[in-house]
Amino acid sequence: MASLRGVQVQGDYGKPAVSGFDLDIHAGEIVGIAGVDGNGQSELVEAIVGLRKIGSGTLTIGGQDLTSSPAWKRIDAGLRYVPADRKRRGVVPDLSIADNSAIKNYRMAPYSKRGVLQPEAIRQFAARLVEEYDIRCESINTQVGTLSGGNMQKLLLAREASENSALLVVEHPTQGLDIGAIEFVRKALLDKRDEGTAILLVSADLDEVLELSDRVVVMYEGAAVQERRHDEIDREEIGLAMAGLS
Repeated sequence: MASLRGVQVQGDYGKPAVSGFDLDIHAGEIVGIAGVDGNGQSELVEAIVGLRKIGSGTLTIGGQDLTSSPAWKRIDAGLRYVPADRKRRGVVPDLSIADNSAIKNYRMAPYSKRGVLQPEAIRQFAARLVEEYDIRCESINTQVGTLSGGNMQKLLLAREASENSALLVVEHPTQGLDIGAIEFVRKALLDKRDEGTAILLVSADLDEVLELSDRVVVMYEGAAVQERRHDEIDREEIGLAMAGLS
């Protein structure tokens, strides 16, 4: 389980972007964040994954306090992240599929031993990802920048979801994808939830949030203003809360 308690995060201009945010994300559930862009969702995600400092409050994953920990320690604790900008934050376009598959795992066995990379283990891992996630490519040596947007997103999701993760944070996971890729990504997220992964979903697509989430939290002006279980969701009520009218 992952927990946030009283989390406050500063925005880019010195004003609080997230204020007093509380949230629990349990294993085997998807918690969706609904809200109009610019209400603190991006800053919240950056604070969770270690790209932005948590000003006050606490973040724990699996009972481990990671509030002030660097990103690599959060990765070691089981945090995985599918960012909104897959080209700039998710993958390295100039590197191969095999190299990209090892970006998060290169310090871990069997991908390295005593600080030395193990190319064969990395190649086998990459080949498994390509097969399991139906990534269309010539080979695992294909440069990632030449892949279609859908196949690039499949690779990113495959890498982040492949290991036993305590928390998977996904941000706008189907943005810019075609219908086939959208369906694949959404099913993959549901499959990971069913396998017991805790997932935090942030998406500007309200239909996506309502369809995939076991719980929906509405974020307005940096605060959680409403929370509903899937069977309690009222689309009109959610819309009003997103506009600050709840």
